Amino acid sequence: MRLILLSDLHFRADWYQWVSAQNADLTAIAGDLLDGFHPDGLLPQMVWLSDWCTKFPGKLAISSGNHDGNEPGGSFDPEGLADLPEDKRAGIVKMVSATH
Repeated sequence: MRLILLSDLHFRADWYQWVSAQNADLTAIAGDLLDGFHPDGLLPQMVWLSDWCTKFPGKLAISSGNHDGNEPGGSFDPEGLADLPEDKRAGIVKMVSATH
């Protein structure tokens, strides 16, 4: 079994592309998925990450980290997603609130 465990990708698209290409039996990303200093903010990153997870070519386990805006009122709080279309909001809430 080939397992990849990593963290701190901080929304580096080339690192996510590398992870997708590894053909592991299980890939686990243990937090700090996003870049809190990105000029576009967290919401576009979350939409991109949701799409990336949906298209991931294998088994994937992810967890939000301390830099991912998951404090009350943050971007991972469902209330912080109110302006998103329902399908995107539901996917993101499901992604970040899953039992790990």
